[in-house]
Amino acid sequence: MARGGNETTLTSAGVPAAFYLRFRGADPTAPLGARDPVLIDFGDEDEKVFIAICGTGMRRGSTVTATIDGEDVAVSPVVALEAFVGLDQANVGAIPRSFIGRGGVELRLFIDGIPTNVLLLLL
Repeated sequence: MARGGNETTLTSAGVPAAFYLRFRGADPTAPLGARDPVLIDFGDEDEKVFIAICGTGMRRGSTVTATIDGEDVAVSPVVALEAFVGLDQANVGAIPRSFIGRGGVELRLFIDGIPTNVLLLLL
């Protein structure tokens, strides 16, 4: 099974099959999922933003890393989405607030050093 982040245009450079969640403290505020690119709203200073990436074969890897605009960002352990056989989820972030206003950037996820599809984000 190939490791990859799913995206909606099948070009490996389209809108990611992903969504973002903005959290204030422990409570989610403004979950969003979209097929069209959207500007990710970082919210107030006390809120955190995470990108949830869905793909296949990701949890088979032992090391998962990510970069946004070439900078390393945190990734939580990959988990299986039990409601969808074979689908995995990697949560990237919290995304540093220093990324606000960068515009179109590339999120790259690496499984055991092997890159998955590039996901385009609008920050």
